[in-house]
This record gives sequence, C-alpha cells and structure tokens, in this order.
Amino acid sequence: IIMDPESGDIHAIASLPSCDPNDLKKRSPECLTNKTIIESFEFGSVMKVFPALAAFDESVVTLDEEIDCYNTQATYIDGIKITTWKPCGIIPYRDVIALSNNIGTSKVTARLGKKLYEHLRRVGFGTKTGIAFPGEEKGYVMHPKQWSGASLFSLSFGYETRATLLQLARAFALFSNGGYLITPRITLNTPITRSEYPLYPPESIAAIRECIERTVTHGNAQRMKIPGITVLGKTGSANLIIDGAYDPSATLFSFACIIEHGSYKRVVALFLKKAYKSGILSATVTVPCARKIVERMLIHDKITPKEIS
Repeated sequence: IIMDPESGDIHAIASLPSCDPNDLKKRSPECLTNKTIIESFEFGSVMKVFPALAAFDESVVTLDEEIDCYNTQATYIDGIKITTWKPCGIIPYRDVIALSNNIGTSKVTARLGKKLYEHLRRVGFGTKTGIAFPGEEKGYVMHPKQWSGASLFSLSFGYETRATLLQLARAFALFSNGGYLITPRITLNTPITRSEYPLYPPESIAAIRECIERTVTHGNAQRMKIPGITVLGKTGSANLIIDGAYDPSATLFSFACIIEHGSYKRVVALFLKKAYKSGILSATVTVPCARKIVERMLIHDKITPKEIS
C-alpha cells in the first residue's frame, strides 16, 4: 500500500498472486481477493511502535531511559519466557525500539497494564477504516478480560492483535500528519475525513519519529537509507497460525515506513506471507522490496533531491 498520510489517498494498492479477471479459466478466489484490506494478521514487531507511543503518552518511559535487556536472547519476566532475535545489554529505550528487542519492549510495556488496550483501539486497531471497499476486515485486539499472564508481553511485540495492512498504514500515518487518524480514500471527490483533534501530543509523536528514524539510520532497516530523503520505518515478523497452532516454519514478514521530502509525504506498507526459508529476517526480505517500491515511486512522482539528482 502507498498512501498519502495527509489526505488518506491511496496512490497504489496491490495484492499477489493476482490474475486477469477477464480470463475466466484462470480466476480463483485467492487471486481475486485484496489481502491488504480483507485479511487481518498478527504482524509482530512492526506493531511495537504503538505500545511505545502509549508508553510515551502515559509518561512511563523516556527516550533516554536505560533499559536492561539482559544481554541474552531468552529470559523470564514474571515467570513468562521472552525471546528476542538478538541479545542487547543496557541500552536507551530509543534503541530498544530501533533494534527491536522483545525483552526491553516487554519490560516497558508491562508498566502500561490494561491501558495498552485503550491505546491500541485509539489508533484504529479492531475497527474498520471506513474505506469505500467491500469486505473490509476490522481486525481484533484481545480485550483485557481475556488476557492471560503472557498477553501484555505478547501484545507488546505484535501478537494477540490482528490488523489489516491498511489499518497498519493508517496508524503509521499518525507519525507523519501530526497525530490525526485519517480515513483512507480510493475514490475521487470523496471528502477528506480525519479525527477532529490529534490523538497524541506533539511530544509523543516526535518521540516515535525519532525511534523509527533511528531504525533506518542505526537499526535493522538500514537498507532503506535513501540520500536526501527522510525515511522512518519499522520491520516485523510473526509466526502464522497453521491448523490451529503457531508454525515456526511459516512466517509473515512486514515493513511499514514513512517517506518525506519537504511537503511530499507517503506511507508505504507491505507484507510477505509464508516465506518458507530458514534464516531470513524482515530486514533482508521486506526492506529491500520496500526500497525498490519507494525508488520507483520517487521517480514516478518526480522527487529528485539535490543529493541524488
């Protein structure tokens, strides 16, 4: 999905596999659905920015607070085993997000308690976006009444919340348009509709912007660095549920980013489902794909910064 965060205009939307709708012999239900709108998923770490946004808004953490991530890939917090992709020691919270450390994320999110649910709903998860497209899925956020002892940690890194890619793109737009929740538009002459007021104060939005810009400059999305262009982004990966259980060999990889150059702003979000190959990360799958999309988008939109012209 490519979306204008100010107007909500969808500039591009694609779902593969696709087919020629005029060829009746090769049409199938899978090819005819737009998975970015009518299917919801647990997206994993790309969702970490929203518990982080809640943590800043509730003043339970600062960018500079040193978080002990125990320098391990696995530990126990309140009796719950937490694993992460890469060990980190004591690092500032901005790097907990930029380096996508599950242990540090879990420790800070635990300070929010049930308030986390309110914040996830506030940014539009569990609610249809209102786009003029049939069959939109509203997704799901686990209610505190249904939480287990592990739910708060799971929610902190993108499980127990199902969202569509469109919901994810709309939520990311908050960090580019000043905190407004926008209604996506795919038809001409549709009024621009957004929340009456920003959902979060400028300080909270700025804190997240710093975290996801650092993800690109110093974190695991460095392949998205584009000279002369401001890029902010977050990667995600999550095991898919196959036959009622999480399958560690079936992973959904995702990436959402914000592209800015002066007044030019775009949100780009994508996912790759069921990449059956071991030893790969979202940083090596979706980020390079996103870069190719963004480079073509900038050429199409005639955005040529002096630094790369």
